Amino acid sequence: MRSLILTVDQDNTILQYHQLLRFNLVREDILGAKLSEVASRHREFRDLEKAIETLDASDGVSITLVIREGGFFDGFIRGLSDEQIAVSVSRTDLAGEKITVITADYSSQVHERITLIEEKERLSVEAVNMLREVSRTVLNEVSPKVAARKSLELVSNLFHARMAEFRVYSNGKADVYGSWGIPYGYLGRNGQILVERFPMYQTALSERRAVVSEDTENDLGTLFPELQEIHDIRMAACLPAMRKDRVIGFLVLFFEQPYAIVRESLDILENVVSEFDFLIQKNEYYSEIIQTSDKLKKLSLDIVTSLSDAIETRDSYTNGHSKRVAIYSVEIARNMGWDDYELERLSIAAILHDIGKVGIPDAVLLKPTPLNSHEYDIMKLHPELSANIVSKIENFQELVGWVRYHHEHLDGSGYPYGLRGNEIPMAARVIAVADAYDAMTSDRPYRKAMPMESVIEVLREGAGTQWDAEVVEISLRNLEVLPKDVAAMHNIQDKLEDFRRMIFNVSLLSGLYLYEYVYEEAERSLESGKNFSLAHVSLDGQHTQLSRSERKRMLHLLIDLCRAELHYPVLVARYDYYQLMVYAPQMQEKFLRGLLAKVQIRFFEQTDIYFTITSVSSEDKEGVSSIMQRLFVGIQNASGPAA
Repeated sequence: MRSLILTVDQDNTILQYHQLLRFNLVREDILGAKLSEVASRHREFRDLEKAIETLDASDGVSITLVIREGGFFDGFIRGLSDEQIAVSVSRTDLAGEKITVITADYSSQVHERITLIEEKERLSVEAVNMLREVSRTVLNEVSPKVAARKSLELVSNLFHARMAEFRVYSNGKADVYGSWGIPYGYLGRNGQILVERFPMYQTALSERRAVVSEDTENDLGTLFPELQEIHDIRMAACLPAMRKDRVIGFLVLFFEQPYAIVRESLDILENVVSEFDFLIQKNEYYSEIIQTSDKLKKLSLDIVTSLSDAIETRDSYTNGHSKRVAIYSVEIARNMGWDDYELERLSIAAILHDIGKVGIPDAVLLKPTPLNSHEYDIMKLHPELSANIVSKIENFQELVGWVRYHHEHLDGSGYPYGLRGNEIPMAARVIAVADAYDAMTSDRPYRKAMPMESVIEVLREGAGTQWDAEVVEISLRNLEVLPKDVAAMHNIQDKLEDFRRMIFNVSLLSGLYLYEYVYEEAERSLESGKNFSLAHVSLDGQHTQLSRSERKRMLHLLIDLCRAELHYPVLVARYDYYQLMVYAPQMQEKFLRGLLAKVQIRFFEQTDIYFTITSVSSEDKEGVSSIMQRLFVGIQNASGPAA
């Protein structure tokens, strides 16, 4: 079968051409162009010029073109065939005009090439949407590692990859940054690799180019046997992520069968790789932010923990249960490859997973014997109650499902909705195993803690039906090494006592804290070496020309502004009628002063009066001592705490 390649008129103007010419050689529309002009830009076309000149000189009707290496048809077929292709250059008349037609044997390789190009065109259209979604994910996802996983899933689905990973590269080592479709056990064993030991990674590094390998057994080295246990990997593509002239990572896709389209579409994958470079830069930037906000996050978590602990004090047998479940959940998820942001959210969800038990009657919650069916139905309401409470907390919406579904079972036999399999969020599956583990290893009113052998047996029997099998396996490998008395690591009673002290030391008249209480808190922090900032706000001398009612209005305005801008854990107390003491644990002095400056500006806008601010950090021992001594006079002179 013959295939038309090119047609030119007697002036050698191109009348039609095969689409492979555009894709493989010229990459431009040459319709209507002179053959000589195209040949001047693409030397492969000189073969055709020479053939036509030979045909003109012989005044013949047809000749066979001699194929040379690197010539026209070598580029036309692009190395897909080693066979000799018979190319004919013939002359015909069309409406009285001489037309030169170049044809060739229509081989299966040409068919394959055309199909591949059509697939590339379709893929390019879909890739635009995929890259747009990847970019949106990178920009909007709070956790860069979560964004990496979602992006890898998008790329894998587009190219039909079975698994994918992105590794960051530094000093000869490549560490997994994000993955999709790869079991956590493999990641735990191969989280870091030495690049020089794996030919595919080493070639991508040394030659700064994409590597597509169908010899996976050789090019993946010792990773190959482990990957084969997961899936039959027949092809892998490794693309280096570049920052200027430096390799900073590798995007790797694993396939169960060879796909020619992958080689043809490396330019699309290179665009994806550039997004991962942005992800790493975003991660580096976020790391700085996270470091500066970690202490504030800890304080927020302490509040959540105290709330959960307060609920658990109703039942001495479950005291510390939620905290232990949080520790167990985080340990499981850490070994599953979750990043720090996900672990933090999981910890909060685990702490709050049973908070709905506040709505369960004592007769059910504290019953010392097993529950009957009616009582059990009441107890089963607590996940929904917990979810409703969590849904009211700003920024915790993501956690609602994690809390609501922690008693669902993989086989659909759980509650409250009978969800199955992947309908249950992975975080809820992790909490479920941690919850069961703690329940079985803790004393209950109606039984003692179970022996570890029995706990293991129960978890293994329920793996795949009640609980996620992989989560169970990871928990059994890692939870036993944790301290058995996890509650002893956290002095819950002290936290509750602190919480009660705080509540009972709020002035009902002003809504600020009592002066003695705030002073004592600052003094305790100073003695224990905890970091804090201290500020003294004074209106003294700024109000002498005001009437009594104006002074009162001015003071109320100052208090209202402070309450609006200064939130827990910042404590504000009145030192005397026109002076305030501000104590900010775990907060930098610069940040506290900025908050007070905001109050100062808003106060001035409404009163035309400036108050003075003196602030110090606990690191400035002399400055703290000076303020504390000055404020101590207020305690000595006061007949009682400031109202």
